[in-house]
Amino acid sequence: MDTAEVEYVASESYQGSTVITTTRGAGNMAIEVHVRGRIESGRLADFHDAVKRYQEYADANGYAVARVLLGLAGPMNSVRLVYHYPDLNAYAAHEVRTLTDREYAEIAQQMGFVDGSLHYEIFHVV
Repeated sequence: MDTAEVEYVASESYQGSTVITTTRGAGNMAIEVHVRGRIESGRLADFHDAVKRYQEYADANGYAVARVLLGLAGPMNSVRLVYHYPDLNAYAAHEVRTLTDREYAEIAQQMGFVDGSLHYEIFHVV
């Protein structure tokens, strides 16, 4: 079985996470990364506009484009961004690129997530 260790370290200034990744034998393990969070009260329309810009920028610049899910039940203004990667190495490369791409970070910050509400989950696609 493929193995990987992924540790997230919160980074307030980036409004996301800095990722420290070690992969072993993960070359052919397709994964999905789910980022769930809550949008600030009164900012759902702003989120809609910002996430569209975020998806367009990601597509135009070779990043994985997130599928966006809006919660219909559960906590108010809950959202989930779902990214698909062919393997953990592609995910790690994506994360490293985002750390040095100021425009990517600025667009992501405009989505209006409540501070501390972002949670990352990594799934093996079977």
